[in-house]
Amino acid sequence: MDIDYAIYRMNQRLYGNTLTQEDVKNWIYSNIFIIKIGTVKEFKQQTQEAIVTIPEFEDLEIHTKNISNISLELSKGDTVLLLQSSVNIFDKNDDIHFDKHHFYILSAISPKTLNLISDTVKIKANNKIKIANEVTTLKSILESIVSAIESIKVVTIKEGPVIKPVSLKIATTKINSDINSLFK
Repeated sequence: MDIDYAIYRMNQRLYGNTLTQEDVKNWIYSNIFIIKIGTVKEFKQQTQEAIVTIPEFEDLEIHTKNISNISLELSKGDTVLLLQSSVNIFDKNDDIHFDKHHFYILSAISPKTLNLISDTVKIKANNKIKIANEVTTLKSILESIVSAIESIKVVTIKEGPVIKPVSLKIATTKINSDINSLFK
């Protein structure tokens, strides 16, 4: 049986017992995480630690840390999703779970830079994937490579056939420029 359904059924059986129902509601509220939106004031990329303000709480400043599997490069003013919890996940000895709020960065909203740290990265999509920046796309670079290969001209000299270097040099210069503009 699903735990949410079990809690719902338990709450229904307790209908009429207001104090017990209130205890159940308080347990649910204290054990379910809440999401807040914050603004980055300061961010340390190496440790993924930040000082974030929460406008909802009159610009309350909190010390927090990124807990997602994506390494972020955040700047002052960036907006982040924060997980609010009564549990301190970085200090297992902190067993005081009441009257405390800990916040953890889950994700950046409209991030400028994402660093995915992993041994293996797989991308699977049901639709086409586009890798691009303001200057070029990976697709156009690959099409240029295919076009350059197709336009290779072979000339015959007395030593034997050779590739005409002029035809390839122009194409590879543009391809190299496009690659450098798309990738660091």
